[in-house]
Formats: sequence, structure tokens, C-alpha cells
Amino acid sequence: MDHNLLLISIQKKDTRAFKVLFNSLYEDLVNYAFRYTYNISVSEDIVQEVFIYLWEESHLISIKKSLKSYLFITVRNRCINHLKTIKITDTDHLIDLNLITTLNSDIFETYNDEEKVRLYEKVHEIIAVLPDKMKQIVIMKYINDYKYKEIADELDVSINTVKTQLKRAKDRILHACTLFAIIFHIFCHP
Repeated sequence: MDHNLLLISIQKKDTRAFKVLFNSLYEDLVNYAFRYTYNISVSEDIVQEVFIYLWEESHLISIKKSLKSYLFITVRNRCINHLKTIKITDTDHLIDLNLITTLNSDIFETYNDEEKVRLYEKVHEIIAVLPDKMKQIVIMKYINDYKYKEIADELDVSINTVKTQLKRAKDRILHACTLFAIIFHIFCHP
């Protein structure tokens, strides 16, 4: 199913396309939100709010890659905002590393929760060996949820430098995780 084509129909206020999208992603989005909130009712509310926003503001939405990724990222951001409003912070970095959701998650979809934890741990190991400035920018962006401008201002660098460093870090992490996932799959899923 091409979710991006559904968005075009939704932008034309096609209720059938909206229902198809809702039915295909609602449960996965609620389960994803639950990993942040640990409250099914709050998770359902957040996902419903995201779908309401999509319906009401679809004409403003421009998707560069995929609508599915856009929805998962939007749900994640709303979960994080919810946690901030109830004064929950992730000082020990126990919530899934936000960076994982920006990577090509297709390589992770075939793994069970225990295997995913091993992959997340691998990401933490990879981040730990990034060059200092790159690691600092990654942590500020994906763990502390800073905006590009806030990172640039705090580190006294340009926004383009921040974006370049994040792109390079993402490439390194994705490359290393892909290799790890392939090796892991060969040895653990013969």
C-alpha cells in the first residue's frame, strides 16, 4: 500500500483513503506510542490527535520520504512533549534512542524485542566512538531534543555544520547497524 498516494487523496478530503490509512497504521502507532508513555489510554489519545491533525491540516503537509515515517516521527514527538508536560525526563537515556526512528527501520522490523534491544545497544556503542563534536551534536539533537539552531548557538557553529555532522553520524550509525544486523541475522537466524 502506498501511503503517499493516500495522502494525496486525504488532501482532497477522501474519507475512504483516510479510513484505509487509519486502519492500516493505528494499532502500530498506538503500540509505538506506548513504548514512550506506558499508558495505553494516553497512547491512543496521542495517535488519535495525530490523525485528527493529519485530516485537518493535510493541505499543509509535504512529505519528502514516506507518510508512514512522518506519522511515526510525529507520534514520537508528541509522546516526548507529553512526557515533558508531566515532568518526566529521560536523564538515564532509557527511552529508545530517538535516532533509531530516523534510520531506515526496515532492517529492524524482523527482529523480536530482545534482538532489537541488542541493536539499540549497538547504536549506543557506535555513538560512544563517534568523534567528540559529532557525538555531542548527536546527543544534543536526538537525546536532549535540541533544535538545529539551539545546537548551532550553543556550540558556536553554523546550522549547516550541525546538519552535516548529523548526516555523517546517521550514515555511520546506519552503516554499522546494517552490517551488525546482517551479521546478527546470519548467525542468529540461520
